[in-house]
Amino acid sequence: MNFKEEYNKLLAREKKAESYLNDPGRTEEEVAKWQPKYMEIVYKLGQMIYEYKKAGNEFTVDEQMNGFKNI
Repeated sequence: MNFKEEYNKLLAREKKAESYLNDPGRTEEEVAKWQPKYMEIVYKLGQMIYEYKKAGNEFTVDEQMNGFKNI
């Protein structure tokens, strides 16, 4: 899997996790249980963005927030 595919896959997981955690039907216990995993995903996305830019690649805000198109 190339960088863009991996990033898009992880971003999709982040969006699903965010939706799950922000669901008003979730108990505090459910949120507390999954919060650390969500933070891992967010941290990994941040690392990927940093490494991609560090390598001299362009990475728009739209790509960061919505993923890569046409891959």
